[in-house]
Amino acid sequence: MNNRSVSHSDNQKRHPQTRPDSTRSQKTHNIPNIPVTRDRVERYIASPSSLEKHGYRLNNVTTSLEKTEKTANIVALKVHKTDCNGITLSAVDVQTGNTLLDREYNNPMAGTSTVDLNLCAELASKDVTTYMNRSTILVMYDGHTELNLLRIAHRHIVDLKILSEKAVVAVYGPKKEHLVHDLSELARGLGGLKLPRHCGSPLPEAQAMRAVVKGLLAEGGMEAWVGKDSKMSKTD
Repeated sequence: MNNRSVSHSDNQKRHPQTRPDSTRSQKTHNIPNIPVTRDRVERYIASPSSLEKHGYRLNNVTTSLEKTEKTANIVALKVHKTDCNGITLSAVDVQTGNTLLDREYNNPMAGTSTVDLNLCAELASKDVTTYMNRSTILVMYDGHTELNLLRIAHRHIVDLKILSEKAVVAVYGPKKEHLVHDLSELARGLGGLKLPRHCGSPLPEAQAMRAVVKGLLAEGGMEAWVGKDSKMSKTD
């Protein structure tokens, strides 16, 4: 990253902001109490061909998770691009439930008040690689645009949307492929969580993805849950 000369006020804006604790609260009393181990989660990693089909880049992007040494084993990651061209990012350790990242990046171009999306993405990617490397399992929901925004290529991804699509087709056939579950439905049905409708931070979504993983393990897989889901039975 090129060195830039900035004023004191600009320098303050360049640093990502950690959100206050008030955004971190969410009802979690219904999350399945089941241990999460890497070997149990690995079975849900999407194949390279499936990832590429759903828009993930697997090679030749700017940032590589291979270079970092620090790692969390399984991480739920959610990234939003804001209306002002900035980025909000949250990451949760799926095994411990600890919040790893919950930050907003609205860093301006040097000498202006215009948000520099490329700089925001660069800083966000750097923070991500503080906790994750090429062996980390990322849990996402339709996360290809988010990783592409951060210029991150990765192969160990549990994409909950892909799992839902495959389960719906396996249980009910290809004619119901369009009935894929959104994250709020998965969170409510598998994780016992109700996502807030309006929240500036993506943290509740990252927490919900963790809860969904725990629910998957408790149910024995997405297909087992889809077969009992009332949403699907109502469409018969």
